[in-house]
Amino acid sequence: MDLTLLYMVVGFILAAYSVVANDSVQTLGPWIAC
Repeated sequence: MDLTLLYMVVGFILAAYSVVANDSVQTLGPWIAC
């Protein structure tokens, strides 16, 4: 397996996870604030 491909996959997973986590925080924020 190529090392650059591994870095690309890891970076993509981190980016997708950060987007999903940010969206979930914005969605659940008002419920937690209540």
